[in-house]
Amino acid sequence: MIKLNLEIDKVTKHFEIPTEWGEVTVGQFEKLANVEKNKNVIKYLSSVICALSGITEDEFFMIPADKFEDMLEVLEFLSKPIVDNNIDFIVIDGEEYWLKKNFEQMNMGEIISIETLTEGITNVDTVISKLLCIFLRKKVDGELETFKNSFMEREELFKTVKITDVNNLFLFFSTGRTL
Repeated sequence: MIKLNLEIDKVTKHFEIPTEWGEVTVGQFEKLANVEKNKNVIKYLSSVICALSGITEDEFFMIPADKFEDMLEVLEFLSKPIVDNNIDFIVIDGEEYWLKKNFEQMNMGEIISIETLTEGITNVDTVISKLLCIFLRKKVDGELETFKNSFMEREELFKTVKITDVNNLFLFFSTGRTL
């Protein structure tokens, strides 16, 4: 991470910009997936920086041009593939969340939720945190908990997970197998 301190109206604000995929959260990745790619190059790159750092567009406009050039150098990792952690579960706040792998035995809540989330979208990367609510489960007595609609409330929790920890889960979802 690189740290960026901006003085805005005599108030210093602190931002962090990831320098590798392992520092990018699911929430940041979703914002990145929502960046319009048909913008001019500088506008596109500024949107990428805002998506990854949490800087607002107004705040970004106050960044000195030489700092913008420095930021572009650290974003080179975006042109490289995500290095996946090949895992079956993730740990958040001391709780294990396991990947549901048996797609042949899905309940209607799972099917309807997946259909609803993916209907009309062109890029599944924009709804990863919501899909994680369906595919990541705690274990109860050694078995994955049965899906309930209330699991969708875990979305904000899953936005904090590193994309490298769950990207392989989505490869599994899209192909039916892990790498």
